[in-house]
Amino acid sequence: MAIVRVRARIATTHAIPAYGGFQLAESALHEMAEAIASGSIPMRLQHDLARPLAPTNVTAGVEQMEDGEFAVWAEFDIDEEEWDRFEAERLEAGAPGGFSFTTTTTFATRGQPPYDLVIAADASHFPAPATLATAETLPPGLSVELAELFQFSWVPEPKVLIEIGMALLMSTPSDLLGLMLTEVANRLKAQLKEDSPAPTFEVRVSRTPRSKTTQVKITAMSDEGLQQAMQQVPAILRAEGQAAYWDDQGRRWQRVAAVQVPPDQAERGASEPVA
Repeated sequence: MAIVRVRARIATTHAIPAYGGFQLAESALHEMAEAIASGSIPMRLQHDLARPLAPTNVTAGVEQMEDGEFAVWAEFDIDEEEWDRFEAERLEAGAPGGFSFTTTTTFATRGQPPYDLVIAADASHFPAPATLATAETLPPGLSVELAELFQFSWVPEPKVLIEIGMALLMSTPSDLLGLMLTEVANRLKAQLKEDSPAPTFEVRVSRTPRSKTTQVKITAMSDEGLQQAMQQVPAILRAEGQAAYWDDQGRRWQRVAAVQVPPDQAERGASEPVA
């Protein structure tokens, strides 16, 4: 097996027009570099839960760019064939290459942590008021945290991250929790523009140790497919250390290797480098 050494810039302090000029502080870049070097941030191809990377010999740091801004860089070793497949996809899509990352910013809470539900929706597709309106339809007894999701990639997709608290997962019947998730998904989906691609929902429950964390990914073209997938999510999340994605064409779940994500570093206020 041939190995290739990859080096790329992951994030910078430049303003991002797609998110209204959102900028990262230099201190955030240093935190990100430390997390990457320690291996506590997962790497995925195309921000896809179903396509985890397994890099080795990872190093990272912060450097000043020619224009005076700062950037996080990372280097790692990866299987050459796997990287060549990604490069072929990138060229076909006309993307510029390199890495991107995701981060979230909380804008509203109800109740006290640990929250029963955490919902983070992409800020360019789901304005904060739309996410807030969706959350207001949830049962009043649930504690909720709402956040904006920032995906610094070639074209940010309409993605929603949902984290379910263990107490809610274990105390709520699967059919009722599935209906609640379906309602949230349908209300957010209705906020999208007509020409938007189908939204992607990533649902997770965090456990300790981190190897027991379970998460799933759903991209469904129809409301029927979305409902069918969401109804089965609670049962999947109750299993430990699983990762799965919804095969919309076959209308079934496909299992993938679980992504090792520490609960405090998963996509809530942390960054995730994505090739």
